[in-house]
Amino acid sequence: MGVLTYCLITADEGGDEFEMHGLVQLSTRRWLEASGQQETFRQQCIEQLAASFPTGRYENWATCRSLFAHVQVARSSPNVSMLPVI
Repeated sequence: MGVLTYCLITADEGGDEFEMHGLVQLSTRRWLEASGQQETFRQQCIEQLAASFPTGRYENWATCRSLFAHVQVARSSPNVSMLPVI
């Protein structure tokens, strides 16, 4: 049984967007901090967002909108200025 079974993570109808329960997010962050992996995963997340973010053309607005909240959180990282521009 996976996390989807327990409603800790829910998928949209298309199965390409997910929502994670706040306690699962908090637990994951704390686990990453305790294991010293938080910055590694944050950097990987930023790199994936940069690779996935489309141009600002009108037909891409829905995709931009769904990714933008993640960009805002990643941008608040204290070490974000140290990452290479992709």
